[in-house]
Amino acid sequence: MFTAIAYTPNAPTLYSTCDDKNLLKFNSECEQEGQPVSLDCHVTDISWFPPAGKAIVDMFAASCTDGTLRFFKQTGMLEKKIAAHDGAAICVEWNMDGSSLVTSGEDGEVKIWSRNGNLRSQLASFSTPIYTLSWGPDNDSIVIANANKLSIIKTQTRGKRIQWDGQPADKGVVMAVDWNNVNNLIVSGGEDCCYRVFDTFGLPLFISSPHEHVITSVAWRPNGNSFAVGTYNLIRICDKTGWSACRVRHEAGSVIKCKWSPDGTQVAGAGGGGSVIVGEVSAAASEASQQHHVLVCGL
Repeated sequence: MFTAIAYTPNAPTLYSTCDDKNLLKFNSECEQEGQPVSLDCHVTDISWFPPAGKAIVDMFAASCTDGTLRFFKQTGMLEKKIAAHDGAAICVEWNMDGSSLVTSGEDGEVKIWSRNGNLRSQLASFSTPIYTLSWGPDNDSIVIANANKLSIIKTQTRGKRIQWDGQPADKGVVMAVDWNNVNNLIVSGGEDCCYRVFDTFGLPLFISSPHEHVITSVAWRPNGNSFAVGTYNLIRICDKTGWSACRVRHEAGSVIKCKWSPDGTQVAGAGGGGSVIVGEVSAAASEASQQHHVLVCGL
């Protein structure tokens, strides 16, 4: 089972981790590069340090099942390990300028860390594990899923917390959320088998019909024109209003995580069945029709 996936910011190179504790690297042609890097723990999430001008970015952060936050070089060499959470650390994400990163864990805590791995604040504490979160466009807000609720919390200034139902309380928990920095919209999905688009006040702009299976991942395309939805044996591409543009079935199991390449021409998914799924948008197609040309290959 693949558990985490991420593209490097400066090149279409894909890194992924699996339950055999290996870190794998793939090129743009879906070919594995080099030997796997063996780790001493299971990785639950990966976030690459964002691009800083023309500087080469060669560092990523990872959350791990032993509760640690770890910083790795592009080679897979461990730079720093920090005890971050009681129980597993589940999520990690850099903000857009690389000045801070956020983690969440099984202990229900959400923490803000400096670029060097120093704890800045405990942003929030919940009674249930936090499975998903996402930075807002202003680098000052984070949307957090707690059970069936979605909350927007400010990181630097004191203000009223905005909270709303991400799905009905009797339908389970929200499993995935993403906040786009271009259109300022939030997409989420969860155990009620639906995905939803919200504005930043929690107003639902679109609610899908129920899928056959739980929505396990969502990800906005960088330009904000569309987003990907991952579920069991299916990746769906939708326009920003929520309407489905295309869907592709595969045999990789549930898409645990999905991420877009920086240029928005590829979307990759970490498959629970032991495959990496890469959907490629036709570069020859126009912007309007790109969303309809998705090719998926298993690795």
